[in-house]
Amino acid sequence: FYLFLNKTPNTHTKNSQNQIAMESTFDFLIAFHSVNTVPDDSSAQPSSTNALLHEDSKPQGNIIHLAWGIYDLKKKIVIEESDYLIAPPSQSLLTEQTLAHSRLQKEVFNGAITLKDAIQKFNDTCYQNFMSKNCSFCLVTYGDELLTKVLPNDCKEQGIKLASHFFCYFNIIEEFGKCYKFMGNFHSIADYIAYLKLKETKANNLATEENKSISRLIHRLTNDGHQFVTPKFLNPQHQIVTDENTHNHFGDTRASKKWGTFVKSQQEM
Repeated sequence: FYLFLNKTPNTHTKNSQNQIAMESTFDFLIAFHSVNTVPDDSSAQPSSTNALLHEDSKPQGNIIHLAWGIYDLKKKIVIEESDYLIAPPSQSLLTEQTLAHSRLQKEVFNGAITLKDAIQKFNDTCYQNFMSKNCSFCLVTYGDELLTKVLPNDCKEQGIKLASHFFCYFNIIEEFGKCYKFMGNFHSIADYIAYLKLKETKANNLATEENKSISRLIHRLTNDGHQFVTPKFLNPQHQIVTDENTHNHFGDTRASKKWGTFVKSQQEM
């Protein structure tokens, strides 16, 4: 399992708010984001990415751009950012609507890599930065769609097996709500940035821009005292675990490794 854990914070000492946050959460958070092909349907909303969707939502297409950024919770800085263009199953999926949405030119996909190679690069990053150094980490996504539907579907089609760290994550929308007692949903990541009166960080493509925004939200929430302590768990079928007993047993950073071991054992059956 690829998720290593911190010690339980000592609640009997008087620590500053930042010290408590550092001790009770992961060492690193990884903003993890994709932009996908736009469904060939004029009624489909090509809005971002991986927002919370209704059960009857239309499929969100294939991943064509994958981005991530590593946020160091102790130093409170982004220490590394990467993004990779993903070759779609068919060039016909790179429609004018998809290219306009992603803010990419069709020619740049001549240098695209396979999804399998991109996932391997991400796994290598996790090993080199965290696992080999016994550091804890967890993914942070915008909504649930990327890890519950889009990525699993693409990987299933291409015979790619996902590592255990893809089964435990924070949804930045829900963490935002916890921090600011905000019950609604905005239309896009940019709306959350605007709500906090943060200046937008522009990039020449959507995936990079929105992934930077997720990292900025992580930074702002952390500075405002929010602690990322209760991640969401997925079963081997990539469904969100809602059983209360399961959350009571696995729902904190100290027990997340047990969940990863369970998921791995189920995958190997």
